[in-house]
Amino acid sequence: MLTDLAIANHRAGDSPFLVSLLPGGAYYESLAKAGIPVRDVGLVRGKPSLRGLLRLTNLIRSNKPDIIQSWMYHADLYSLIALIFSGRWSKTRLYWGIRCSNMDTTQYSLTLKMVIRVCALLSFLPDGIVANSVEGRNWHLRIGYKPKLFTVIDNGLDVSLFQTTPSSRRKARAKLGIDKDAFVIGALARNDPMKDYPNLLTALEKLDDTVCIVAGYGTEELPKVPGLVSLGERPDTLLILQAMDVFISASAYGEGFSNAITEAMSCELPIVATDVGDSPRIVDNCGIIIRPEDSDALVKAIIKLRKNQAMRHTLGRQARQRIMKEFSLQRMTASYKNFYYDPQRFVRKASFPPQPSGQE
Repeated sequence: MLTDLAIANHRAGDSPFLVSLLPGGAYYESLAKAGIPVRDVGLVRGKPSLRGLLRLTNLIRSNKPDIIQSWMYHADLYSLIALIFSGRWSKTRLYWGIRCSNMDTTQYSLTLKMVIRVCALLSFLPDGIVANSVEGRNWHLRIGYKPKLFTVIDNGLDVSLFQTTPSSRRKARAKLGIDKDAFVIGALARNDPMKDYPNLLTALEKLDDTVCIVAGYGTEELPKVPGLVSLGERPDTLLILQAMDVFISASAYGEGFSNAITEAMSCELPIVATDVGDSPRIVDNCGIIIRPEDSDALVKAIIKLRKNQAMRHTLGRQARQRIMKEFSLQRMTASYKNFYYDPQRFVRKASFPPQPSGQE
């Protein structure tokens, strides 16, 4: 999403400059080809580095940005400290970025827990925070975030890049070695506790004659279950979506705004998603929402859609129309521009569900 935002802004005449805490990354080439400067500060995953912090400080001092938009917890914390050390605290605006909702930190490292806690304590210092989900915003308020401004900007999708036809469906299945008449469900998510692949695999074991395609970092390590096609991390997500009949999002917690759901909806797929993060708001009436960690409910939803092809097609058409109307890339980039131009006005015009008790 950050890559899409940077490229869109670059094409609009702005001058984005990206800094990665870690070297490399799946989107480095896309950014470089678009002509966007990208630097890294040489951190190693899981190892805090004073040298990396000093590199980031020097980049801020030498490039003199008007605005810093950080992206996720570690970048939020590093950018705050580096901006203070750079001597540009009064000249550069800093906005933190939050990309998740109710994280179960017991499933992750002690370092991540500490970073989240420190970010909560220091959240009054940046000029504002942008979350990509209403649930993410509200959950962070509940755990002690007290920012000057806290708004939500939905992720956006270039729908022209995600669409399907009967012909593309046949070709996708042929390339993946899947029978043209098979009933195919699938998920695009890394193998991570929050994505709850065990729930999806349990449901698959209860389904007859069903193919389940999964793609994402670490999915090749999932247990072998009849019907499961594990592809690992793949760049051709469109091809994978084009082979599906139903898209599954089985997250147990932590989901903020699911890009995979919007991509699937743009490809006219009906959605079965757990009631986690903003998934119900995104899906709306274009699929079935179920309780998290409930494989029986997941099975029932899949069977319901399998038995009713007309329902699948209707929900799929509605899904693409919803993405085009509510969650386009153009809408997202315009929202960021409007927020940066006049943050106070943007927040005043925003409408959110009731906030947690005790929060203004």
